[in-house]
Amino acid sequence: MTDVVFKDFSAFSKRIFFNNLPVYFKKDMTRLLPMYLGMFVVLGLIMFLIQFRKTKLLQKYFVLSGIIIYLQILLIFYAERFSIPLLPVYSFLIVWFFGMEFLNRFNFKIGGIRFFALILISLILFNFYSSLKFVSKEINSGPNEIITIRDWVKSNKGIELKNKKIMGRKPHIAYYLDMEFQPTSYAENYNDYLADLKSNNADYLYISEKEADYITNENLRQMLLNFKSPPPQLKVITNTAEPIAILYKVIK
Repeated sequence: MTDVVFKDFSAFSKRIFFNNLPVYFKKDMTRLLPMYLGMFVVLGLIMFLIQFRKTKLLQKYFVLSGIIIYLQILLIFYAERFSIPLLPVYSFLIVWFFGMEFLNRFNFKIGGIRFFALILISLILFNFYSSLKFVSKEINSGPNEIITIRDWVKSNKGIELKNKKIMGRKPHIAYYLDMEFQPTSYAENYNDYLADLKSNNADYLYISEKEADYITNENLRQMLLNFKSPPPQLKVITNTAEPIAILYKVIK
């Protein structure tokens, strides 16, 4: 980690504090949280900092813990799932904002329920609805080619893959086919790639356009994705064309 930080400290600092810090926070406020919730988090954070000296020590430590988590997230690429541990802190800042003394005059009762309580309940319901729509869309846009390959294998009773070893970038194909998973290692040419397959005793290989994103050598990538003319010692069992996904058998 010291190599990452001090190899070019100026570039590292610029990337972390002038790029990642504001960009990741904006994404948390607009993607992790619906827009209206994010707006109240920002207002709560501003008011918390303004009244920092008046806040309780335990509250300061709680927000500090969120800041420490946030600083760790800045070291990696952004994804909403990495910010999930920050949700309690963001929720605290929303409640903090609505609990400000100068707002109490507006917190009147409506049918026995406080006005701010109605706002918070409405925000939670809105959050649930928007999150449900977003997650449903994300799940349905997943790698359906894996399901196509699974269904093809199940419909062809002559192919027995259970408990055999398959190499891939991620283990989902092994899960769907009830196989043993072997993660793909890095290789810059096909000879090294094939040697890795055999040294790990992999019986099968799964590759797809998405799975091949990690391959930096374009020639190797194109070879593995060419199901019409497969590379030596790999036999196509089944494949999809759009997007490309291939189940190979390793010829030993």
